[in-house]
Amino acid sequence: MKKNIIFPLIFLILSLTVMNQFAAGQAPHIHRQKCIGGTRDEYILYMIKLADGNYLSCGTSESQDADFKKTNHYGGYDAFLMKTDKAGNIIWIQNYGGNRDDIFYNVMETSTGDLIAIGTTGSNNGLVSGNHGAPGTDDVWLVKINKDGKFLQQHCYGGSRSESTLELGMSEGLMMDKDGNILFVGETNSNDGDVSGNHGDYDGWLVKVNSASFDIIKSKTIGTAAYDAAYNVFEIDGDIFVTGSNSKAAYTTTDALSVEVNGDGFATRING
Repeated sequence: MKKNIIFPLIFLILSLTVMNQFAAGQAPHIHRQKCIGGTRDEYILYMIKLADGNYLSCGTSESQDADFKKTNHYGGYDAFLMKTDKAGNIIWIQNYGGNRDDIFYNVMETSTGDLIAIGTTGSNNGLVSGNHGAPGTDDVWLVKINKDGKFLQQHCYGGSRSESTLELGMSEGLMMDKDGNILFVGETNSNDGDVSGNHGDYDGWLVKVNSASFDIIKSKTIGTAAYDAAYNVFEIDGDIFVTGSNSKAAYTTTDALSVEVNGDGFATRING
């Protein structure tokens, strides 16, 4: 599991006043804070506001005590989801994964109230099945959970080498299109299994998934012979737009990458 750009869950800040203070030229202050975690490492990657007004965070945890005492522990780092109220009080925490390292980088709420979480897993046991690589090799991991944290279904995506989604929760690498399909972007170093057409090193990877079965509808690698990654995906008038980065040979420089993808055929026009 890669963890070179992540935020420790040392504290959880829920503030309703900071942005207004910035706008008014006032010095910001903490409106409300609460420490959440255990004696080992926790990392929080992303947070969303739910339809019921509460908040949902995702990330990864190694602790088995304190706030994580009542959760299942599968081994290594477990992916977790945490629901809190507006004051930061925990409504529920649940871990998900297997005996290797697992992590959630992004999460969204569906119109039915189910939760879709995405990240990576090096496991192939516990709640995880179908990993394409050797033990400890990451696949992209997509999971559906109900509003109470109950595990519903999962799927691993990738090949025999390594796959990842962006390790920064500010990314928008997960979405649902106008037809109700799930789209996600990340990076892949494989050229087998679910992956074909790798251009060399890591490519950006765009995948469209049936939201009911989690089966792949279409996927496309985007890149050059050097390192490439896709960070964000958006839909505009039925076409898909992907942004990311494109490295030059020997990683001497990196350019921004913008790709327009036809929603039907996944034909691309690259700008970057």
